[in-house]
Amino acid sequence: SLSLSLSWRSSSSSTSSTPMTRPLLLPKICRNVVWVASLPPASRRGFAARQNAAKNSGEAGDALHAQDSGVNLEKQTEGSAGDATMGDPSKPGKMKLNPPFSLSEMASQVPASAVSGSILAKRFYKSAYAKAADDGDGYVVMLDHRILKTPAKKSLKVPSLSLAHAIAAEWEYQAQDGIRPFTMPLMKLTSTILDRVPLERNQIIADLLTFFHTDHVCCREQEVTALSELQEQLWDPLLDWVEQEFGSRPRISYSIFMEDQPQNIVEVMEQTLKSADDWQLAVIHSLSAAAKSLVVALAVFRGRLNVEEAVKVIRLEEDIQIDEWGLVEGGHDIDIADLKIKISAASVFLRLLSS
Repeated sequence: SLSLSLSWRSSSSSTSSTPMTRPLLLPKICRNVVWVASLPPASRRGFAARQNAAKNSGEAGDALHAQDSGVNLEKQTEGSAGDATMGDPSKPGKMKLNPPFSLSEMASQVPASAVSGSILAKRFYKSAYAKAADDGDGYVVMLDHRILKTPAKKSLKVPSLSLAHAIAAEWEYQAQDGIRPFTMPLMKLTSTILDRVPLERNQIIADLLTFFHTDHVCCREQEVTALSELQEQLWDPLLDWVEQEFGSRPRISYSIFMEDQPQNIVEVMEQTLKSADDWQLAVIHSLSAAAKSLVVALAVFRGRLNVEEAVKVIRLEEDIQIDEWGLVEGGHDIDIADLKIKISAASVFLRLLSS
Protein backbone atom coordinates (compact mmCIF):
# COMPACT_ATOMS: atom_id res chain seq x y z
CA SER A 1 0.00 0.00 0.00
CA LEU A 2 0.98 3.59 -0.59
CA SER A 3 1.18 5.61 2.61
CA LEU A 4 0.49 9.33 2.45
CA SER A 5 0.19 11.80 5.31
CA LEU A 6 -2.64 14.24 5.83
CA SER A 7 -2.20 17.27 8.06
CA TRP A 8 -5.02 17.57 10.58
CA ARG A 9 -5.72 18.96 14.03
CA SER A 10 -6.18 16.73 17.03
CA SER A 11 -9.87 16.45 17.92
CA SER A 12 -8.96 15.79 21.55
CA SER A 13 -7.34 19.17 22.10
CA SER A 14 -9.04 22.25 20.73
CA THR A 15 -6.37 24.57 22.10
CA SER A 16 -3.38 22.89 20.47
CA SER A 17 -2.17 24.50 17.27
CA THR A 18 0.40 21.82 16.45
CA PRO A 19 -0.46 19.97 13.24
CA MET A 20 -0.53 16.20 13.46
CA THR A 21 -0.01 13.63 10.74
CA ARG A 22 -1.61 10.29 10.29
CA PRO A 23 -0.87 7.79 7.51
CA LEU A 24 -3.64 7.18 5.00
CA LEU A 25 -3.37 3.71 3.51
CA LEU A 26 -4.51 3.46 -0.07
CA PRO A 27 -5.29 0.18 -1.83
CA LYS A 28 -2.49 -1.60 -3.66
CA ILE A 29 -4.20 -0.95 -6.99
CA CYS A 30 -3.59 2.79 -6.54
CA ARG A 31 0.09 2.64 -5.58
CA ASN A 32 2.62 4.92 -7.29
CA VAL A 33 -0.15 7.41 -8.11
CA VAL A 34 -0.55 10.70 -6.26
CA TRP A 35 -4.13 10.81 -4.99
CA VAL A 36 -4.41 12.90 -1.85
CA ALA A 37 -3.25 16.48 -1.29
CA SER A 38 -2.61 17.83 2.21
CA LEU A 39 -4.56 20.93 3.17
CA PRO A 40 -3.81 23.34 6.04
CA PRO A 41 -6.43 23.69 8.78
CA ALA A 42 -7.77 27.00 7.50
CA SER A 43 -8.35 25.45 4.08
CA ARG A 44 -10.27 22.55 5.53
CA ARG A 45 -12.49 24.96 7.45
CA GLY A 46 -13.22 26.85 4.22
CA PHE A 47 -13.92 23.57 2.43
CA ALA A 48 -16.29 22.42 5.20
CA ALA A 49 -18.13 25.75 4.98
CA ARG A 50 -18.64 25.29 1.24
CA GLN A 51 -19.90 21.76 1.70
CA ASN A 52 -22.31 22.77 4.47
CA ALA A 53 -23.69 25.51 2.24
CA ALA A 54 -24.20 22.95 -0.51
CA LYS A 55 -25.88 20.59 1.95
CA ASN A 56 -28.40 23.28 2.94
CA SER A 57 -29.20 24.25 -0.65
CA GLY A 58 -32.27 22.01 -0.75
CA GLU A 59 -33.54 18.83 -2.32
CA ALA A 60 -33.27 20.20 -5.86
CA GLY A 61 -29.56 20.78 -5.41
CA ASP A 62 -29.11 17.28 -3.98
CA ALA A 63 -30.93 15.78 -6.96
CA LEU A 64 -28.70 17.67 -9.37
CA HIS A 65 -25.63 16.60 -7.38
CA ALA A 66 -26.74 12.98 -7.59
CA GLN A 67 -27.20 13.15 -11.35
CA ASP A 68 -23.85 14.87 -11.89
CA SER A 69 -21.99 12.44 -9.64
CA GLY A 70 -23.14 9.33 -11.40
CA VAL A 71 -24.87 7.73 -8.42
CA ASN A 72 -28.11 5.76 -8.51
CA LEU A 73 -29.49 5.14 -5.04
CA GLU A 74 -32.82 3.60 -6.02
CA LYS A 75 -33.35 0.64 -3.71
CA GLN A 76 -34.47 -2.66 -5.14
CA THR A 77 -36.73 -5.03 -3.25
CA GLU A 78 -34.98 -8.04 -1.80
CA GLY A 79 -37.45 -10.35 -3.46
CA SER A 80 -36.97 -9.00 -6.96
CA ALA A 81 -35.88 -11.45 -9.60
CA GLY A 82 -32.29 -11.48 -10.75
CA ASP A 83 -30.40 -8.93 -8.73
CA ALA A 84 -31.52 -10.08 -5.30
CA THR A 85 -29.66 -13.42 -5.41
CA MET A 86 -26.68 -12.64 -7.62
CA GLY A 87 -24.36 -11.85 -4.72
CA ASP A 88 -24.90 -15.14 -2.85
CA PRO A 89 -21.71 -17.20 -3.29
CA SER A 90 -23.31 -20.23 -1.62
CA LYS A 91 -25.69 -20.87 -4.51
CA PRO A 92 -24.62 -23.07 -7.44
CA GLY A 93 -23.04 -21.19 -10.29
CA LYS A 94 -22.51 -18.05 -8.25
CA MET A 95 -18.92 -16.94 -7.77
CA LYS A 96 -17.77 -14.18 -5.43
CA LEU A 97 -14.28 -12.87 -6.14
CA ASN A 98 -12.63 -11.61 -2.98
CA PRO A 99 -10.48 -8.49 -3.41
CA PRO A 100 -6.76 -8.73 -2.62
CA PHE A 101 -7.31 -6.42 0.38
CA SER A 102 -9.92 -5.83 3.07
CA LEU A 103 -12.25 -3.02 2.01
CA SER A 104 -13.58 -2.66 5.55
CA GLU A 105 -10.06 -2.37 6.91
CA MET A 106 -9.25 0.26 4.28
CA ALA A 107 -12.38 2.23 5.14
CA SER A 108 -11.36 2.36 8.79
CA GLN A 109 -8.13 4.14 7.78
CA VAL A 110 -9.91 7.14 6.24
CA PRO A 111 -9.47 10.34 8.32
CA ALA A 112 -12.38 12.57 9.28
CA SER A 113 -11.42 15.13 6.63
CA ALA A 114 -12.24 12.59 3.92
CA VAL A 115 -15.82 12.08 5.12
CA SER A 116 -16.94 15.70 5.42
CA GLY A 117 -19.12 17.39 2.86
CA SER A 118 -22.63 17.29 1.45
CA ILE A 119 -24.54 14.05 1.96
CA LEU A 120 -26.68 12.59 -0.81
CA ALA A 121 -28.41 9.87 1.23
CA LYS A 122 -27.79 7.64 4.22
CA ARG A 123 -25.80 4.48 3.65
CA PHE A 124 -28.32 1.69 3.00
CA TYR A 125 -25.95 -1.26 2.51
CA LYS A 126 -23.56 -3.16 4.76
CA SER A 127 -20.77 -4.06 2.34
CA ALA A 128 -19.57 -3.51 -1.22
CA TYR A 129 -17.55 -5.95 -3.29
CA ALA A 130 -16.77 -6.94 -6.89
CA LYS A 131 -17.68 -10.18 -8.63
CA ALA A 132 -17.69 -11.66 -12.11
CA ALA A 133 -20.81 -10.90 -14.12
CA ASP A 134 -23.20 -13.83 -14.46
CA ASP A 135 -22.92 -13.75 -18.25
CA GLY A 136 -19.14 -14.07 -17.98
CA ASP A 137 -18.60 -10.74 -19.72
CA GLY A 138 -16.88 -8.30 -17.35
CA TYR A 139 -17.34 -7.58 -13.66
CA VAL A 140 -19.99 -5.91 -11.54
CA VAL A 141 -20.05 -4.17 -8.16
CA MET A 142 -22.39 -5.50 -5.49
CA LEU A 143 -23.98 -3.55 -2.64
CA ASP A 144 -24.93 -6.47 -0.40
CA HIS A 145 -27.07 -8.62 -2.74
CA ARG A 146 -27.88 -5.83 -5.22
CA ILE A 147 -26.00 -5.02 -8.41
CA LEU A 148 -24.89 -1.39 -8.49
CA LYS A 149 -26.73 0.64 -11.13
CA THR A 150 -25.89 3.78 -13.07
CA PRO A 151 -28.21 6.83 -13.05
CA ALA A 152 -29.74 5.44 -16.27
CA LYS A 153 -30.45 2.19 -14.34
CA LYS A 154 -27.91 0.15 -16.27
CA SER A 155 -25.89 -2.48 -14.43
CA LEU A 156 -22.50 -0.98 -13.68
CA LYS A 157 -20.40 -3.54 -15.55
CA VAL A 158 -16.68 -2.92 -16.21
CA PRO A 159 -14.11 -4.88 -18.23
CA SER A 160 -11.45 -4.98 -15.47
CA LEU A 161 -11.64 -6.71 -12.09
CA SER A 162 -9.20 -4.17 -10.66
CA LEU A 163 -11.48 -1.31 -11.68
CA ALA A 164 -14.48 -3.10 -10.15
CA HIS A 165 -12.55 -3.50 -6.88
CA ALA A 166 -11.65 0.20 -6.89
CA ILE A 167 -15.27 1.29 -7.40
CA ALA A 168 -16.34 -1.10 -4.64
CA ALA A 169 -13.69 0.51 -2.40
CA GLU A 170 -15.22 3.95 -3.06
CA TRP A 171 -18.58 2.67 -1.84
CA GLU A 172 -17.03 0.86 1.11
CA TYR A 173 -15.34 4.12 2.15
CA GLN A 174 -18.71 5.81 2.68
CA ALA A 175 -19.59 6.56 6.30
CA GLN A 176 -22.71 5.20 7.96
CA ASP A 177 -24.26 8.66 8.28
CA GLY A 178 -24.32 9.29 4.55
CA ILE A 179 -23.02 8.83 1.00
CA ARG A 180 -20.82 11.62 -0.33
CA PRO A 181 -20.63 11.50 -4.16
CA PHE A 182 -17.61 13.84 -4.37
CA THR A 183 -15.48 11.05 -2.87
CA MET A 184 -16.29 8.67 -5.76
CA PRO A 185 -14.58 9.96 -8.93
CA LEU A 186 -14.16 6.48 -10.45
CA MET A 187 -17.87 5.77 -10.00
CA LYS A 188 -18.73 9.08 -11.67
CA LEU A 189 -16.43 8.45 -14.64
CA THR A 190 -17.68 4.88 -15.13
CA SER A 191 -21.34 5.98 -15.04
CA THR A 192 -20.61 8.68 -17.62
CA ILE A 193 -19.00 6.11 -19.91
CA LEU A 194 -21.88 3.64 -19.68
CA ASP A 195 -24.74 6.15 -19.86
CA ARG A 196 -23.56 8.99 -22.07
CA VAL A 197 -20.61 8.09 -24.30
CA PRO A 198 -22.37 5.50 -26.51
CA LEU A 199 -25.16 8.02 -27.20
CA GLU A 200 -23.00 11.14 -27.56
CA ARG A 201 -19.74 9.76 -28.94
CA ASN A 202 -19.73 11.80 -32.16
CA GLN A 203 -20.65 14.99 -30.31
CA ILE A 204 -17.88 14.43 -27.75
CA ILE A 205 -15.31 14.09 -30.52
CA ALA A 206 -16.65 17.19 -32.28
CA ASP A 207 -16.50 19.18 -29.02
CA LEU A 208 -12.90 18.10 -28.36
CA LEU A 209 -11.83 19.13 -31.86
CA THR A 210 -13.54 22.52 -31.46
CA PHE A 211 -11.86 22.91 -28.09
CA PHE A 212 -8.49 22.07 -29.67
CA HIS A 213 -8.49 25.36 -31.63
CA THR A 214 -8.26 27.26 -28.32
CA ASP A 215 -5.94 24.83 -26.56
CA HIS A 216 -4.44 26.25 -23.36
CA VAL A 217 -0.81 25.46 -24.20
CA CYS A 218 -1.12 27.19 -27.59
CA CYS A 219 -2.15 30.60 -26.17
CA ARG A 220 0.99 32.54 -25.27
CA GLU A 221 2.18 35.82 -23.77
CA GLN A 222 3.61 37.94 -26.59
CA GLU A 223 5.95 40.16 -24.58
CA VAL A 224 9.12 38.74 -23.13
CA THR A 225 8.28 38.23 -19.45
CA ALA A 226 8.84 35.63 -16.77
CA LEU A 227 5.53 34.10 -17.83
CA SER A 228 6.46 33.83 -21.51
CA GLU A 229 9.79 32.24 -20.60
CA LEU A 230 8.10 29.62 -18.43
CA GLN A 231 5.50 28.97 -21.12
CA GLU A 232 8.28 28.29 -23.58
CA GLN A 233 10.12 26.12 -21.06
CA LEU A 234 7.13 23.98 -20.02
CA TRP A 235 4.79 24.06 -23.00
CA ASP A 236 7.11 23.92 -26.03
CA PRO A 237 8.33 20.37 -25.18
CA LEU A 238 4.72 19.24 -25.30
CA LEU A 239 4.27 20.72 -28.77
CA ASP A 240 7.52 19.02 -29.80
CA TRP A 241 6.08 15.75 -28.51
CA VAL A 242 2.85 16.26 -30.48
CA GLU A 243 4.85 16.87 -33.65
CA GLN A 244 6.89 13.72 -33.05
CA GLU A 245 3.90 11.61 -32.02
CA PHE A 246 1.35 12.78 -34.62
CA GLY A 247 3.49 14.20 -37.43
CA SER A 248 2.26 17.79 -37.21
CA ARG A 249 2.79 20.69 -34.81
CA PRO A 250 -0.03 22.79 -33.30
CA ARG A 251 -0.01 26.49 -34.06
CA ILE A 252 0.85 29.01 -31.33
CA SER A 253 -1.25 32.16 -30.98
CA TYR A 254 -0.36 35.41 -29.21
CA SER A 255 -3.89 36.80 -29.17
CA ILE A 256 -7.03 35.95 -27.22
CA PHE A 257 -8.69 35.73 -30.65
CA MET A 258 -6.85 32.52 -31.45
CA GLU A 259 -6.38 31.29 -34.99
CA ASP A 260 -7.70 27.89 -36.01
CA GLN A 261 -5.27 25.01 -35.95
CA PRO A 262 -3.93 23.73 -39.30
CA GLN A 263 -6.28 21.28 -40.99
CA ASN A 264 -3.70 18.49 -41.11
CA ILE A 265 -3.20 18.40 -37.31
CA VAL A 266 -6.98 18.61 -36.79
CA GLU A 267 -7.49 15.58 -39.05
CA VAL A 268 -4.81 13.63 -37.17
CA MET A 269 -6.44 14.47 -33.85
CA GLU A 270 -9.82 13.43 -35.21
CA GLN A 271 -8.48 10.02 -36.27
CA THR A 272 -6.81 9.59 -32.87
CA LEU A 273 -10.06 10.28 -31.03
CA LYS A 274 -12.10 8.05 -33.33
CA SER A 275 -9.67 5.17 -32.78
CA ALA A 276 -10.19 5.33 -29.00
CA ASP A 277 -12.88 3.11 -27.48
CA ASP A 278 -15.64 4.55 -25.31
CA TRP A 279 -13.66 4.07 -22.09
CA GLN A 280 -10.55 5.78 -23.43
CA LEU A 281 -12.53 8.60 -25.06
CA ALA A 282 -14.27 9.40 -21.78
CA VAL A 283 -10.92 9.60 -19.98
CA ILE A 284 -9.51 11.92 -22.65
CA HIS A 285 -12.61 14.10 -22.41
CA SER A 286 -12.36 14.25 -18.61
CA LEU A 287 -8.66 15.16 -18.77
CA SER A 288 -9.30 17.83 -21.41
CA ALA A 289 -11.97 19.47 -19.28
CA ALA A 290 -9.68 19.54 -16.23
CA ALA A 291 -6.61 20.70 -18.16
CA LYS A 292 -8.37 23.01 -20.65
CA SER A 293 -6.10 21.33 -23.16
CA LEU A 294 -6.43 18.38 -25.52
CA VAL A 295 -2.64 18.35 -25.84
CA VAL A 296 -2.18 17.85 -22.09
CA ALA A 297 -4.97 15.26 -22.03
CA LEU A 298 -3.30 13.17 -24.74
CA ALA A 299 0.09 13.59 -23.06
CA VAL A 300 -1.31 12.12 -19.82
CA PHE A 301 -3.25 9.47 -21.74
CA ARG A 302 -0.14 8.27 -23.58
CA GLY A 303 2.20 8.52 -20.60
CA ARG A 304 4.14 11.62 -21.66
CA LEU A 305 3.14 13.45 -18.45
CA ASN A 306 2.60 12.09 -14.96
CA VAL A 307 0.14 13.64 -12.51
CA GLU A 308 2.53 16.13 -10.90
CA GLU A 309 3.96 17.22 -14.27
CA ALA A 310 0.48 17.70 -15.69
CA VAL A 311 -0.64 19.80 -12.70
CA LYS A 312 2.47 21.99 -13.04
CA VAL A 313 1.80 22.56 -16.75
CA ILE A 314 -1.90 23.30 -16.21
CA ARG A 315 -1.40 25.68 -13.28
CA LEU A 316 1.56 27.62 -14.68
CA GLU A 317 -0.19 31.00 -14.94
CA GLU A 318 -2.03 30.72 -11.62
CA ASP A 319 1.14 29.66 -9.83
CA ILE A 320 2.91 32.76 -11.11
CA GLN A 321 0.08 34.91 -9.76
CA ILE A 322 0.32 33.13 -6.40
CA ASP A 323 4.07 33.77 -6.30
CA GLU A 324 3.43 37.46 -6.88
CA TRP A 325 0.28 38.07 -4.82
CA GLY A 326 0.22 35.19 -2.37
CA LEU A 327 -1.92 32.11 -1.82
CA VAL A 328 -5.51 32.45 -0.62
CA GLU A 329 -6.17 29.69 1.90
CA GLY A 330 -9.51 28.04 1.34
CA GLY A 331 -9.37 29.00 -2.34
CA HIS A 332 -6.17 28.34 -4.25
CA ASP A 333 -5.14 25.30 -2.21
CA ILE A 334 -8.54 23.66 -2.61
CA ASP A 335 -8.42 24.33 -6.36
CA ILE A 336 -5.01 22.63 -6.49
CA ALA A 337 -6.27 19.62 -4.54
CA ASP A 338 -9.36 19.38 -6.75
CA LEU A 339 -7.23 19.46 -9.92
CA LYS A 340 -4.92 16.76 -8.55
CA ILE A 341 -7.89 14.53 -7.78
CA LYS A 342 -9.34 14.98 -11.29
CA ILE A 343 -6.05 14.22 -13.03
CA SER A 344 -5.21 11.40 -10.62
CA ALA A 345 -8.65 9.81 -10.97
CA ALA A 346 -8.27 9.66 -14.75
CA SER A 347 -4.72 8.32 -14.46
CA VAL A 348 -5.76 5.66 -11.93
CA PHE A 349 -8.75 4.76 -14.12
CA LEU A 350 -6.48 4.12 -17.12
CA ARG A 351 -4.16 1.88 -15.09
CA LEU A 352 -7.02 -0.11 -13.62
CA LEU A 353 -8.68 -0.42 -17.00
CA SER A 354 -5.58 -2.03 -18.53
CA SER A 355 -4.63 -4.20 -15.52
